[in-house]
Amino acid sequence: MKLNDCYTLDPIRISPEDLYLDPRNPRIALEFQGSWSIEDILNPNIQERLLETLQHNYHIEKLMQSIREMGFQEGMGSFLVKEVSPDKYIVLEGNRRTAAIKLLLKDPEMRESFSSIPVSKFQYTDNETYTEDEVISCYLARIHIDGPEEWGAMEKAKFVYDDYMRAFQTAYPLHHPWEENFQYDPQCGARAASISNLKAPTLIKVLKVYRVYVQLISSGYAVKADIYSLLDLAVGSKAEVRNYFEVDECFQMTDVALDRFTGLCVGGTRPIKNPKIFSKFSKILREGTEFEIKEAELGGIEQMHERLLARLERRGPKPQLERIVKIFEQVGVEDVRNDSDNRSLTRNEKELLKQIILSANNMLNILG
Repeated sequence: MKLNDCYTLDPIRISPEDLYLDPRNPRIALEFQGSWSIEDILNPNIQERLLETLQHNYHIEKLMQSIREMGFQEGMGSFLVKEVSPDKYIVLEGNRRTAAIKLLLKDPEMRESFSSIPVSKFQYTDNETYTEDEVISCYLARIHIDGPEEWGAMEKAKFVYDDYMRAFQTAYPLHHPWEENFQYDPQCGARAASISNLKAPTLIKVLKVYRVYVQLISSGYAVKADIYSLLDLAVGSKAEVRNYFEVDECFQMTDVALDRFTGLCVGGTRPIKNPKIFSKFSKILREGTEFEIKEAELGGIEQMHERLLARLERRGPKPQLERIVKIFEQVGVEDVRNDSDNRSLTRNEKELLKQIILSANNMLNILG
Protein backbone atom coordinates (compact mmCIF):
# COMPACT_ATOMS: atom_id res chain seq x y z
CA MET A 1 0.00 0.00 0.00
CA LYS A 2 1.36 3.42 -0.95
CA LEU A 3 1.88 6.01 1.76
CA ASN A 4 -0.48 8.50 0.13
CA ASP A 5 -3.29 5.94 0.42
CA CYS A 6 -2.80 5.65 4.19
CA TYR A 7 -4.31 9.01 5.15
CA THR A 8 -6.59 11.84 4.15
CA LEU A 9 -6.38 15.54 4.95
CA ASP A 10 -9.78 17.10 5.47
CA PRO A 11 -10.00 20.93 5.35
CA ILE A 12 -11.96 22.31 8.31
CA ARG A 13 -12.12 25.51 10.37
CA ILE A 14 -11.69 25.42 14.14
CA SER A 15 -11.15 27.81 17.01
CA PRO A 16 -7.47 28.37 17.91
CA GLU A 17 -8.45 27.64 21.51
CA ASP A 18 -9.11 24.03 20.44
CA LEU A 19 -5.49 23.61 19.29
CA TYR A 20 -2.96 21.94 21.58
CA LEU A 21 0.80 22.21 21.19
CA ASP A 22 2.61 18.89 20.83
CA PRO A 23 5.61 18.30 23.18
CA ARG A 24 6.64 15.37 20.96
CA ASN A 25 7.35 17.68 18.04
CA PRO A 26 11.15 17.74 17.49
CA ARG A 27 11.25 21.53 17.71
CA ILE A 28 9.97 21.28 21.27
CA ALA A 29 10.96 17.78 22.34
CA LEU A 30 14.62 18.68 22.90
CA GLU A 31 13.42 20.87 25.78
CA PHE A 32 10.83 18.35 27.04
CA GLN A 33 12.44 14.92 27.26
CA GLY A 34 10.21 11.98 28.16
CA SER A 35 7.04 10.22 27.10
CA TRP A 36 3.66 11.94 26.92
CA SER A 37 0.12 10.64 27.20
CA ILE A 38 -2.78 12.46 25.58
CA GLU A 39 -3.92 13.47 29.07
CA ASP A 40 -0.50 15.01 29.73
CA ILE A 41 -0.58 16.96 26.49
CA LEU A 42 -4.05 18.38 27.16
CA ASN A 43 -3.03 19.53 30.65
CA PRO A 44 -3.29 23.38 30.77
CA ASN A 45 -0.08 23.68 32.81
CA ILE A 46 1.87 21.66 30.24
CA GLN A 47 0.41 23.77 27.44
CA GLU A 48 1.47 26.96 29.17
CA ARG A 49 5.02 25.66 29.60
CA LEU A 50 5.15 24.69 25.92
CA LEU A 51 3.91 28.14 24.93
CA GLU A 52 6.60 29.82 27.04
CA THR A 53 9.29 27.59 25.55
CA LEU A 54 8.29 28.42 21.99
CA GLN A 55 8.05 32.11 22.80
CA HIS A 56 11.50 32.32 24.40
CA ASN A 57 13.49 29.85 22.27
CA TYR A 58 12.08 30.07 18.78
CA HIS A 59 11.89 33.81 18.05
CA ILE A 60 8.25 34.04 17.05
CA GLU A 61 7.94 37.80 17.68
CA LYS A 62 8.41 38.59 13.99
CA LEU A 63 5.74 36.05 13.06
CA MET A 64 3.40 37.56 15.63
CA GLN A 65 4.00 41.03 14.22
CA SER A 66 3.21 39.86 10.68
CA ILE A 67 -0.02 38.21 11.82
CA ARG A 68 -0.97 41.30 13.85
CA GLU A 69 -0.50 43.57 10.82
CA MET A 70 -1.89 41.42 8.00
CA GLY A 71 -3.90 38.69 9.66
CA PHE A 72 -3.06 35.04 9.09
CA GLN A 73 -2.17 34.52 5.42
CA GLU A 74 -1.85 31.20 3.58
CA GLY A 75 1.78 31.97 2.77
CA MET A 76 2.60 31.86 6.48
CA GLY A 77 2.25 28.07 6.49
CA SER A 78 -0.38 25.46 7.15
CA PHE A 79 -1.68 23.57 10.16
CA LEU A 80 -1.91 19.80 10.32
CA VAL A 81 -3.95 18.58 13.26
CA LYS A 82 -5.20 15.32 14.73
CA GLU A 83 -8.40 15.13 16.73
CA VAL A 84 -7.78 13.33 20.03
CA SER A 85 -11.14 14.01 21.67
CA PRO A 86 -14.21 16.06 20.68
CA ASP A 87 -13.09 19.59 19.75
CA LYS A 88 -9.53 18.98 20.93
CA TYR A 89 -6.81 18.85 18.28
CA ILE A 90 -3.09 18.20 18.71
CA VAL A 91 -0.96 20.22 16.28
CA LEU A 92 1.21 17.85 14.23
CA GLU A 93 2.55 20.60 11.96
CA GLY A 94 2.47 24.32 12.72
CA ASN A 95 3.39 24.56 16.41
CA ARG A 96 5.23 27.87 16.01
CA ARG A 97 2.30 29.40 14.17
CA THR A 98 -0.09 28.04 16.79
CA ALA A 99 2.02 29.57 19.57
CA ALA A 100 2.04 32.94 17.80
CA ILE A 101 -1.74 32.97 17.47
CA LYS A 102 -2.31 31.83 21.08
CA LEU A 103 -0.05 34.62 22.33
CA LEU A 104 -1.95 37.14 20.21
CA LEU A 105 -5.24 35.87 21.63
CA LYS A 106 -4.14 37.15 25.04
CA ASP A 107 -4.80 40.62 23.61
CA PRO A 108 -8.60 41.19 23.81
CA GLU A 109 -8.48 43.34 20.67
CA MET A 110 -7.12 40.42 18.65
CA ARG A 111 -9.61 37.75 19.76
CA GLU A 112 -12.25 38.67 17.19
CA SER A 113 -9.70 38.28 14.38
CA PHE A 114 -9.19 34.61 15.19
CA SER A 115 -12.61 33.19 15.88
CA SER A 116 -11.63 30.33 13.59
CA ILE A 117 -8.69 29.37 11.36
CA PRO A 118 -8.34 26.88 8.48
CA VAL A 119 -6.57 23.60 9.26
CA SER A 120 -6.05 20.18 7.67
CA LYS A 121 -7.46 17.39 9.81
CA PHE A 122 -5.37 14.22 9.61
CA GLN A 123 -7.36 11.00 9.21
CA TYR A 124 -5.49 7.68 9.28
CA THR A 125 -6.58 4.89 6.96
CA ASP A 126 -6.09 1.55 8.67
CA ASN A 127 -3.68 -0.72 6.76
CA GLU A 128 -1.10 -3.49 7.27
CA THR A 129 1.86 -1.58 5.82
CA TYR A 130 2.21 1.52 7.97
CA THR A 131 1.13 2.34 11.52
CA GLU A 132 -0.49 5.71 12.19
CA ASP A 133 2.69 7.04 13.81
CA GLU A 134 4.76 5.96 10.81
CA VAL A 135 2.39 7.71 8.40
CA ILE A 136 2.62 10.93 10.42
CA SER A 137 6.42 10.62 10.58
CA CYS A 138 6.70 10.07 6.83
CA TYR A 139 4.53 13.11 6.19
CA LEU A 140 6.61 15.32 8.49
CA ALA A 141 9.89 13.96 7.10
CA ARG A 142 8.92 15.16 3.63
CA ILE A 143 8.67 18.68 5.02
CA HIS A 144 11.46 18.85 7.60
CA ILE A 145 14.13 16.29 6.66
CA ASP A 146 14.57 16.92 2.93
CA GLY A 147 11.85 19.49 2.38
CA PRO A 148 11.41 23.26 2.42
CA GLU A 149 11.32 23.76 6.21
CA GLU A 150 14.28 21.76 7.50
CA TRP A 151 14.70 21.16 11.20
CA GLY A 152 18.05 21.69 12.87
CA ALA A 153 20.46 18.76 12.98
CA MET A 154 19.63 17.73 16.56
CA GLU A 155 15.90 18.10 15.92
CA LYS A 156 16.26 15.73 12.97
CA ALA A 157 18.22 13.34 15.17
CA LYS A 158 15.44 13.39 17.78
CA PHE A 159 12.89 12.65 15.04
CA VAL A 160 14.94 9.73 13.66
CA TYR A 161 15.55 8.35 17.16
CA ASP A 162 11.84 8.42 17.99
CA ASP A 163 11.06 6.57 14.75
CA TYR A 164 13.63 3.91 15.58
CA MET A 165 12.31 3.48 19.13
CA ARG A 166 8.74 3.11 17.87
CA ALA A 167 9.88 0.41 15.45
CA PHE A 168 11.84 -1.33 18.23
CA GLN A 169 8.94 -1.19 20.69
CA THR A 170 6.63 -2.68 18.08
CA ALA A 171 9.07 -5.49 17.31
CA TYR A 172 10.01 -6.19 20.95
CA PRO A 173 7.02 -5.21 23.14
CA LEU A 174 8.39 -7.14 26.14
CA HIS A 175 11.78 -5.40 26.05
CA HIS A 176 10.71 -2.73 28.56
CA PRO A 177 12.02 -0.22 29.58
CA TRP A 178 13.28 0.41 26.05
CA GLU A 179 15.38 3.48 26.84
CA GLU A 180 17.40 1.79 29.58
CA ASN A 181 17.78 -1.45 27.60
CA PHE A 182 18.61 0.20 24.30
CA GLN A 183 20.10 -1.96 21.60
CA TYR A 184 20.43 -1.62 17.86
CA ASP A 185 18.38 -3.99 15.72
CA PRO A 186 19.13 -3.89 11.94
CA GLN A 187 15.54 -4.61 10.92
CA CYS A 188 14.17 -1.87 13.13
CA GLY A 189 16.92 0.39 11.84
CA ALA A 190 15.91 -0.33 8.25
CA ARG A 191 12.29 0.52 9.12
CA ALA A 192 13.27 3.85 10.65
CA ALA A 193 15.75 4.64 7.87
CA SER A 194 13.07 4.19 5.22
CA ILE A 195 10.93 6.88 6.83
CA SER A 196 13.70 9.50 6.84
CA ASN A 197 15.31 8.26 3.61
CA LEU A 198 18.63 7.49 5.29
CA LYS A 199 21.17 4.75 4.67
CA ALA A 200 21.96 2.36 7.51
CA PRO A 201 25.43 3.78 8.41
CA THR A 202 24.02 7.31 8.55
CA LEU A 203 21.11 6.18 10.70
CA ILE A 204 23.48 4.47 13.15
CA LYS A 205 25.62 7.60 13.44
CA VAL A 206 22.56 9.81 14.02
CA LEU A 207 21.32 7.45 16.74
CA LYS A 208 24.71 7.54 18.44
CA VAL A 209 24.82 11.33 18.36
CA TYR A 210 21.39 11.66 19.89
CA ARG A 211 22.00 8.98 22.54
CA VAL A 212 25.22 10.68 23.66
CA TYR A 213 23.47 14.08 23.65
CA VAL A 214 20.83 12.71 26.05
CA GLN A 215 23.61 11.06 28.07
CA LEU A 216 25.31 14.44 28.49
CA ILE A 217 22.08 16.06 29.66
CA SER A 218 21.34 13.18 32.04
CA SER A 219 24.85 13.57 33.47
CA GLY A 220 24.15 17.20 34.33
CA TYR A 221 25.98 18.97 31.51
CA ALA A 222 24.28 22.13 30.20
CA VAL A 223 24.72 21.31 26.52
CA LYS A 224 22.62 22.75 23.71
CA ALA A 225 21.51 21.33 20.40
CA ASP A 226 24.35 23.09 18.55
CA ILE A 227 26.80 20.57 20.02
CA TYR A 228 25.61 18.21 17.29
CA SER A 229 28.53 18.98 14.95
CA LEU A 230 31.14 18.07 17.59
CA LEU A 231 29.31 14.89 18.58
CA ASP A 232 29.01 13.96 14.92
CA LEU A 233 32.77 14.29 14.50
CA ALA A 234 33.45 12.36 17.71
CA VAL A 235 31.34 9.30 16.85
CA GLY A 236 31.76 9.27 13.08
CA SER A 237 35.38 10.25 12.40
CA LYS A 238 38.45 8.14 11.66
CA ALA A 239 39.08 4.97 13.66
CA GLU A 240 41.58 6.58 16.04
CA VAL A 241 39.07 9.31 16.93
CA ARG A 242 36.19 6.86 17.37
CA ASN A 243 38.37 4.74 19.65
CA TYR A 244 39.33 7.79 21.70
CA PHE A 245 35.67 8.82 22.11
CA GLU A 246 34.51 5.22 22.46
CA VAL A 247 30.78 4.51 22.14
CA ASP A 248 29.51 1.25 23.63
CA GLU A 249 26.94 -1.20 22.24
CA CYS A 250 24.16 0.86 23.86
CA PHE A 251 25.26 3.85 21.75
CA GLN A 252 26.56 5.84 24.70
CA MET A 253 30.09 6.96 25.50
CA THR A 254 32.07 4.99 28.02
CA ASP A 255 32.94 6.79 31.26
CA VAL A 256 36.49 7.48 30.05
CA ALA A 257 35.28 8.74 26.67
CA LEU A 258 32.64 10.96 28.28
CA ASP A 259 35.27 12.55 30.53
CA ARG A 260 37.44 13.19 27.49
CA PHE A 261 34.64 14.71 25.44
CA THR A 262 33.33 16.96 28.20
CA GLY A 263 36.83 18.10 29.10
CA LEU A 264 37.57 19.04 25.51
CA CYS A 265 34.20 20.09 24.07
CA VAL A 266 31.86 21.20 26.89
CA GLY A 267 31.95 24.35 29.01
CA GLY A 268 33.20 27.89 28.63
CA THR A 269 36.91 27.01 29.00
CA ARG A 270 36.82 24.07 26.60
CA PRO A 271 39.69 24.02 24.09
CA ILE A 272 37.52 22.65 21.23
CA LYS A 273 34.84 25.19 20.37
CA ASN A 274 34.10 24.38 16.73
CA PRO A 275 34.61 21.69 14.05
CA LYS A 276 37.74 23.37 12.70
CA ILE A 277 39.58 22.99 16.02
CA PHE A 278 38.17 19.46 16.39
CA SER A 279 39.71 18.56 13.01
CA LYS A 280 43.11 19.73 14.24
CA PHE A 281 42.77 17.64 17.39
CA SER A 282 41.69 14.70 15.26
CA LYS A 283 44.87 14.97 13.20
CA ILE A 284 46.94 15.02 16.37
CA LEU A 285 45.18 11.86 17.57
CA ARG A 286 45.86 10.11 14.26
CA GLU A 287 49.44 11.17 13.61
CA GLY A 288 50.79 12.81 16.74
CA THR A 289 53.19 11.51 19.35
CA GLU A 290 52.08 10.63 22.85
CA PHE A 291 53.55 13.93 24.05
CA GLU A 292 51.66 15.93 21.42
CA ILE A 293 48.37 14.22 22.30
CA LYS A 294 48.83 14.88 26.03
CA GLU A 295 49.65 18.54 25.43
CA ALA A 296 46.65 18.90 23.12
CA GLU A 297 44.39 17.42 25.80
CA LEU A 298 45.63 20.09 28.19
CA GLY A 299 44.54 22.81 25.77
CA GLY A 300 47.54 23.23 23.50
CA ILE A 301 45.80 22.10 20.33
CA GLU A 302 46.94 24.96 18.09
CA GLN A 303 50.59 24.68 19.22
CA MET A 304 50.70 20.90 18.93
CA HIS A 305 49.02 21.02 15.53
CA GLU A 306 51.65 23.43 14.22
CA ARG A 307 54.40 21.28 15.74
CA LEU A 308 52.94 18.16 14.10
CA LEU A 309 52.70 19.80 10.66
CA ALA A 310 56.30 21.00 10.89
CA ARG A 311 57.49 17.55 11.94
CA LEU A 312 55.58 15.82 9.13
CA GLU A 313 56.91 18.29 6.57
CA ARG A 314 60.48 17.48 7.60
CA ARG A 315 59.82 13.77 7.10
CA GLY A 316 58.57 14.18 3.52
CA PRO A 317 56.17 11.59 2.05
CA LYS A 318 57.04 8.86 4.55
CA PRO A 319 54.22 9.61 7.07
CA GLN A 320 51.62 9.59 4.32
CA LEU A 321 52.84 6.20 3.09
CA GLU A 322 52.84 4.80 6.62
CA ARG A 323 49.30 6.07 7.02
CA ILE A 324 48.22 4.36 3.76
CA VAL A 325 49.72 1.06 4.87
CA LYS A 326 48.01 1.31 8.26
CA ILE A 327 44.60 2.03 6.72
CA PHE A 328 44.72 -0.81 4.21
CA GLU A 329 46.06 -3.29 6.75
CA GLN A 330 42.98 -2.56 8.86
CA VAL A 331 40.65 -3.56 6.01
CA GLY A 332 39.55 -7.15 6.59
CA VAL A 333 36.92 -9.11 4.76
CA GLU A 334 35.49 -10.33 8.07
CA ASP A 335 34.76 -6.71 8.99
CA VAL A 336 32.63 -6.08 5.92
CA ARG A 337 29.01 -7.19 5.94
CA ASN A 338 27.39 -8.50 2.80
CA ASP A 339 24.42 -6.17 2.41
CA SER A 340 23.28 -3.38 0.16
CA ASP A 341 25.41 -0.77 1.93
CA ASN A 342 28.58 -2.79 2.59
CA ARG A 343 29.57 -5.17 -0.22
CA SER A 344 32.05 -7.94 0.54
CA LEU A 345 35.46 -7.61 -1.09
CA THR A 346 35.90 -9.52 -4.31
CA ARG A 347 39.02 -11.57 -5.09
CA ASN A 348 40.33 -8.81 -7.37
CA GLU A 349 39.78 -6.16 -4.72
CA LYS A 350 41.66 -8.19 -2.12
CA GLU A 351 44.54 -8.66 -4.54
CA LEU A 352 44.56 -4.92 -5.24
CA LEU A 353 44.82 -4.21 -1.52
CA LYS A 354 47.79 -6.55 -1.22
CA GLN A 355 49.55 -4.85 -4.14
CA ILE A 356 48.98 -1.37 -2.71
CA ILE A 357 50.37 -2.43 0.67
CA LEU A 358 53.35 -4.12 -1.00
CA SER A 359 54.09 -1.03 -3.14
CA ALA A 360 53.82 1.32 -0.20
CA ASN A 361 56.16 -0.82 1.92
CA ASN A 362 58.69 -0.95 -0.94
CA MET A 363 58.64 2.84 -1.16
CA LEU A 364 59.09 3.07 2.61
CA ASN A 365 62.14 0.80 2.38
CA ILE A 366 63.62 3.03 -0.31
CA LEU A 367 63.04 6.12 1.84
CA GLY A 368 64.72 4.34 4.73
